[in-house]
Amino acid sequence: MSPKRGGHSTPSALRDLSPPNGNGSIYESLPEVEYLRVLKLHPGAHNDEIKCHLEIVSPECSKDQYEAISYVWGDPNITTEITCNRKHVPVTVNLVDALRTFRDSDKMRTLWADALCINQKDDREKGHQVKRMGHVFENAKCVLVWLGRDTGNVAEDCFELIRDTTDYFDKMFLQNDREVRRIPALTRPYPICVDEERWRNVRTLLSLPWFHRVWIIQEAAVAKECIMFWGAAKIDIADAFELSCWYLQKADFAAIIESFSFRPRLGYLGSDFRRIHSKYNTQQSWRYSRPLLKHHCLNTDEWNFVSLLRGAQGMNASDPRDRVYAFLGCPYAKQKDGQTIIEADYSKTTEEFYLHTACTLLQHQREGPWVLTAIYHPSLDHLLHSKRPSWVPNWSQAWHQYRIANPANWYRAGGRGELFSASPREDNVLEVAGFVFDKIAWTSTLIQSHNITLTPHTWDEEIHVVGEPYIDILWKETSSAAAELGMPLRHDDYTLTLVSGYSNRNSKTPDMTLHRANFKAYRCVARSLFSNASDVGTKPATGDGDLYRMQAKITGCKMRRLALTEGGRLGLVPGLTTEVGDVCCIFIGVSVPLILKPANNGRYRLGGDGYISGVMDGELMEQYDSGGFGQEKIVLI
Repeated sequence: MSPKRGGHSTPSALRDLSPPNGNGSIYESLPEVEYLRVLKLHPGAHNDEIKCHLEIVSPECSKDQYEAISYVWGDPNITTEITCNRKHVPVTVNLVDALRTFRDSDKMRTLWADALCINQKDDREKGHQVKRMGHVFENAKCVLVWLGRDTGNVAEDCFELIRDTTDYFDKMFLQNDREVRRIPALTRPYPICVDEERWRNVRTLLSLPWFHRVWIIQEAAVAKECIMFWGAAKIDIADAFELSCWYLQKADFAAIIESFSFRPRLGYLGSDFRRIHSKYNTQQSWRYSRPLLKHHCLNTDEWNFVSLLRGAQGMNASDPRDRVYAFLGCPYAKQKDGQTIIEADYSKTTEEFYLHTACTLLQHQREGPWVLTAIYHPSLDHLLHSKRPSWVPNWSQAWHQYRIANPANWYRAGGRGELFSASPREDNVLEVAGFVFDKIAWTSTLIQSHNITLTPHTWDEEIHVVGEPYIDILWKETSSAAAELGMPLRHDDYTLTLVSGYSNRNSKTPDMTLHRANFKAYRCVARSLFSNASDVGTKPATGDGDLYRMQAKITGCKMRRLALTEGGRLGLVPGLTTEVGDVCCIFIGVSVPLILKPANNGRYRLGGDGYISGVMDGELMEQYDSGGFGQEKIVLI
């Protein structure tokens, strides 16, 4: 996910623009929690005063009878009055723009807009409505996304570029029996537009606040049909997500886009779809309307609620609690009886919310083994001095490193998940069943993403001075340290660790011939860029190797460090918090090892997840089961 962004994107449940309760209120109480209000927007010309009224409807009478508006509120201090239920009501300018765009000139239109359809003064109603937000958007006949005004008059051209590009890739996908690898590589003259100025419009589109708002994920994911409006121009949201998935799926296409002097953030949108949108199980959806989107939905990996929350970290929400509450409509947020794992409760403070959420999820059989892998500390100082326990995830914290723990991966360092056992105590410490198995003896310099790309102008000056690719410099640094420690180190072990041993479930035993060819192709192109800095999109893969696959995989080590342990192991560890002397731990039932920092009285602080060669497939659990390690209760503070 991307770093924390500015803008106003708080969901309706926390806004307060409605008149106070009492004689001036526009609201009548809802008879039951399942009921909702819909907005009847009166007809009018574009510049006419906006007039509307609210109607209360039952669940059975409301399905497919309204359109739900998905939008960002904008600045709550800048408002315009409209007439609702014959009273003047202040609403944000962005909502006024949306209502003007969606208003018909000759007939009433039935809509749902959170600012008006939820009584913002009624905390009890807000809690119930937030819990049902997924139902509201799922039951709408269409979700209307309002992106805002097209101030640069670029929307129509932007949407045309998106449709033309996806049409080409979709056509090739179908012609090649839905096998992405059979689609011919892009070569000059390119069959798609590569005009840098036109692609800037896509960057402008994806920089709009709507794409960074946490609530929009669920609002779009559950929709049957979802149309985006940018000013007067409109496009099916499926086209935008299809393009973003092609960006992730076709590395040669991504290389061309990345050769521009900017990045349009397509990767973030595609990752959001594959990690989050595809996990919603409604098949009557725009998510099945394009071939690549449908392919991802039908072949989605095993997932869980913790992983979904991790995938959304960094999205915009002014209230941290909405990092969780925005996903209560997802199937993974539900118990077997249909109740949500977490209840929306805005009476809790942020710190109470973080602690309560962690403790609740740790006690859940499916979610518990994944909670501790969701820890990310942005600095060593944060790990050492934060008032929040080190084992409590901060769902508002944007991650700057790739996650190693993932339900779709083959790792099972701690054995079966049902064996996980954690006990929160009243003094905010956590006891977890597990054992320490090694200690960090050396760490490399921080691996930064700009040095492992194939774009020379981003590399540190040191790399240009040395005249070698960063991965060769890092190999020399690591092998030299291993020699000083008396530890044998093979180059294959080094390169496999950079890609976390290939995390995909199907790559548990990698094809080493292919791996070596891919790495060679990547290194050859990196070396060639010292003498020829032309963009990688024009360069074919070297030999039999897949340059683009290796480039994509190797980015997974960014913001981490390589580490050597006292036990002679090579690993990939959290880059911002790991130091010599930290210990490597296996928690029973957790898929990956975790790095702990010793504190006082035999306690530890949790630094984050890691990849340690030789332990990822449960090898140490075999020793543990045979008595090779004593049962411990690791105490985290």
